[in-house]
Amino acid sequence: MRISGKKGILSLLLSLVLVLELILSSGQIVLASSENHQDVYTVKILNEQGESVPGVKVVYDLYTDATGSDKKQETVDAVTGDDGVLEIAAISEAQQADGEAYYKIVEASGEGYDSYNDTEMQTITSENVLTEREITLKKTVQKQKVTLTGLVTNVQNSQPLENVFVSDGDAGSTITGSDGTYSIELIEGNSYELTFSLDGYDEVSKTVTVAAPYVCDVQMNLSAVYDSTFRFNDATPKSVVYGENENKFINVASSEMADSKITYAIVKEKDLEGSDTNVDVADINSQTGEVTIKRSGMITVEATRAADITYAETKITYELSVVKADQTGFKFEEEVPQDKKYYPADGTYSNAAVGGQSTGKITYKVIEGTGIAEVNTDTGEVTFKKLGTVGIQATKAGDDKYNEITATYRITAIKKGQTRFKFDTSVPSDLHYGENNNKYLNEAKGGNGTGEITYSVEDGKDIVSVDPKTGEVSFIKAGQATIKATKTEDENSFYETATATYTLNIAKGTQSTLHFVRQNPEITWDANNTSFENALQGGSGNGELSYEIIEQKRLNGEKADTSVATIDKSTGKLTILSTGTVKVKGTKAGDESYKEATAEYELTIKKADQSIAFQETTKTVVYGTKEYTSVMANTGTGTGEIQICG
Repeated sequence: MRISGKKGILSLLLSLVLVLELILSSGQIVLASSENHQDVYTVKILNEQGESVPGVKVVYDLYTDATGSDKKQETVDAVTGDDGVLEIAAISEAQQADGEAYYKIVEASGEGYDSYNDTEMQTITSENVLTEREITLKKTVQKQKVTLTGLVTNVQNSQPLENVFVSDGDAGSTITGSDGTYSIELIEGNSYELTFSLDGYDEVSKTVTVAAPYVCDVQMNLSAVYDSTFRFNDATPKSVVYGENENKFINVASSEMADSKITYAIVKEKDLEGSDTNVDVADINSQTGEVTIKRSGMITVEATRAADITYAETKITYELSVVKADQTGFKFEEEVPQDKKYYPADGTYSNAAVGGQSTGKITYKVIEGTGIAEVNTDTGEVTFKKLGTVGIQATKAGDDKYNEITATYRITAIKKGQTRFKFDTSVPSDLHYGENNNKYLNEAKGGNGTGEITYSVEDGKDIVSVDPKTGEVSFIKAGQATIKATKTEDENSFYETATATYTLNIAKGTQSTLHFVRQNPEITWDANNTSFENALQGGSGNGELSYEIIEQKRLNGEKADTSVATIDKSTGKLTILSTGTVKVKGTKAGDESYKEATAEYELTIKKADQSIAFQETTKTVVYGTKEYTSVMANTGTGTGEIQICG
């Protein structure tokens, strides 16, 4: 379009004015008025009548996200103007920079008003950043002081009590007069914990809510007077052992005051495990306090000093633990038996245990060489099954007076052992899972006789398996395992079975290469398609896949927190929020056999092209005719400003 002359230029300017008025009337462009505080985020403070409140102190914190875990800047305080409005440019700037801004008002306080604070995080977006927030302050209601009165009397005779100390729990206190009355100033409507104390009387606490008729009467009890000098000779006696001192124990109670009758009783009995069911640990002489012990356990002894004209009845206690005694003299008839030559026709040996004090039963068991011999648990008779040494233990059970006791002996059925039976490599070097097709061979050799050699996994059956005939080890997963070789005794041999072991350490292997299908891809921003996926392939083992964004930048290279994209940590799917670059890290977790593996890629989201056009690209008008306005057919995409030039 060609415009010439001053009138043509004037006509064009008038056309532009008409276009702007049309756009403004349709709501497409909103001009901010600094006079109306619409160019920045504003907060307006009102009273309960809807009137502006000037001079209100507003303290706020600006945060980096909705969690409120990190502040974006130090705490800021400001004061509202004459119109009750406070402009907070920092909130507007944060919203424009990050898309959203987060803040809380810590305090909004003015003279004569109750203070206000936000209990929830305020989130500011492009939709509400220019909306004026209104906060209403409530007038402070002043509570008045009133006088609370009352009468304090003796509960036994209803006589008034003088000099009773009365406290409201804060800073206020008073004392009663000779007539037992008191008065104290308190705030009406508040609740107080009043305490009343006087020497020789039990302290009284009473919760009072101050209201008409403003009276609180109290009665106090005389304190019971106990004999503080009444005590046992030994307040905490040590444990005693059953059987000591002919099972007698005495711990006398006495008082420094005038003689008074003292009696004793056992008030609690328990066994050593804490049970009080059908337990009879001891008896006591009620006059002398002498304890006669009957078994092990725990008792509580109570001494009672009878009341007199000066003191109330006074009780004291002590606890006594009676532990079991050790048995003595328990042994085998033959304490050190001679080696026994093994003959199948005469393979038994008898050696009984005797002695001890308990009523418990004597039982026998093999504690060494369980494959060599068996023992009769009731009689102690040993039956050999092959050559070797066997250890026998006899146990006399404890009872409620004595501890369990044991005795042992060893006896050997003689036969030679094999020599020099061992593995080719006694201490193998560490291996890694995946090496040598997860196989390892280490043979055992030597020994005596013609017995068969077999292999087994002694420890770590979940780590490896072994061929019982060849000794070849197969790895199941990383870890440590012990392999055992056994050479059995052959028929009519003079040699017993021999064994050898070695320990194999299998470290975790390295996974095969982990990689993303697309390395450093580039895409163009598309508001209708904001997702992006890039498959992670390779690796080894059963570890789970996980994804994370490790860096975000804008296209100009500036760092971005979370404004470019977000990621699904389990699928790796990206949700694109804006243009920029996103560096993604994929991880395949390690498992029982492989170490962790990772891979990365960087995605670039480029800006998309946009197009705009007039409805009429060419128009001829006659000079002097009605002014012409050209309407936009397409205003493009994005938030960029449209400028018309001619």
